[in-house]
Amino acid sequence: MFDKQKFAQLLNRARGDRSINQYALHTGVTSAHISRLSRAILDSPPSPQTIKKLADNAYNDVTYKDLMAAAGYLDQKDPPKPKALEGLDMFFLRAVGKLSPEGKKKVYDYVEMVDALEKQKIKEQNKKK
Repeated sequence: MFDKQKFAQLLNRARGDRSINQYALHTGVTSAHISRLSRAILDSPPSPQTIKKLADNAYNDVTYKDLMAAAGYLDQKDPPKPKALEGLDMFFLRAVGKLSPEGKKKVYDYVEMVDALEKQKIKEQNKKK
């Protein structure tokens, strides 16, 4: 998903101390397009080709990969699966696999919480014996 705020932040960092017009001359991207992107006005990301032009002339260690990720072209890494998910039914695992990384993280956090509560409950029951 296009994170236009993050993209704008990266683009402004990539521009450095150059004016929008100077950056446009260096990149071959119109100053109007750079301006709209840097103000987070556009709802659609620039093309990978445009991002390449912007990244090839970026300052402050802003990379093509950084811009591509903010534009939504690169998948974010999935969070690690908790051990509590081992042995769960494939239907559930397939459904979780279709979620965004943020959605997976929420499910994993919930599963870990339930697992911890179950372990605590078993521990308390064993103390009573």
